[in-house]
Amino acid sequence: MGRKSIAAARRAEILAAFERCIGRYGIDVALDRIAEEAGVQRSLIRHYLGNRDEVVMQLVVRIAEEYPRKVAAQMDLAVERGGAGILEVFFGHDMIKPTDVEALNAVLNAPPERYPQARDLVAQACEAIVTQATAGLARLYPQAPQAHCRAVAYSLFCMAMAHDDFRWLGLDARYNEMVREQAAQLINALGG
Repeated sequence: MGRKSIAAARRAEILAAFERCIGRYGIDVALDRIAEEAGVQRSLIRHYLGNRDEVVMQLVVRIAEEYPRKVAAQMDLAVERGGAGILEVFFGHDMIKPTDVEALNAVLNAPPERYPQARDLVAQACEAIVTQATAGLARLYPQAPQAHCRAVAYSLFCMAMAHDDFRWLGLDARYNEMVREQAAQLINALGG
């Protein structure tokens, strides 16, 4: 019997190390630091994932696949609980890990030619999340026009992402309450 391939496990370990490094050193962390964090030789990073930009791309691929799936899984349960359930999808927990926010911001704020495929994946993931939230709101408020449900879904998504993005500043906890209250008002407005 042949040896089982460890490639998938090794890729996951390296990406996890990259995420930890992003939290400490930023997105432009050197491959040497990632290798040290992962406990592997630098050459293994290149072997399993490629150069640093390809490592970024692999992280973005994971994020772009993971978050729409999370939202979809939560949305069905959220609709059963009404507007409060929808709020929980966006504001009840960390929607996205801080290191993922850092990676996404680096990709989105880089010159467009640096990560073109990654930018496309992020845009597709955002669109999927807004579409799922729109469908959830439309089920919850069937009398509301689809365009209004979409506008609220996009607004909730933007509020949640910006809120997560700024949370690291250590702003007054009242901001958590304020953003959630404003989001609830947007949702409730769909009811007429």
